[in-house]
Amino acid sequence: MTEYETVALQIDTDEATALITDQIKGLNLSDSEEGVKLRTSDGLLVAVLRETEDDGSELRYRAGTSLTAGPSTRKSQKIRELVEEYTTTESA
Repeated sequence: MTEYETVALQIDTDEATALITDQIKGLNLSDSEEGVKLRTSDGLLVAVLRETEDDGSELRYRAGTSLTAGPSTRKSQKIRELVEEYTTTESA
């Protein structure tokens, strides 16, 4: 079973999406009721960005340790590292 973690961001989904796609290649984006889904070229879900009521966004990303991580989890960890400076202290 895949585990996901969630962090609140101080930037909106458009800004977060631009930041992520500028730095990480090979992601496919699609809009859904849940938010913007980010998938690998193989179709594996890496993360979901969604708007929040406070003009920020929320990132739900694939979690795991580097020892057990496959390519999609490593990519999600890179996404998490990219948005680190925009995270808030609020629990999501």
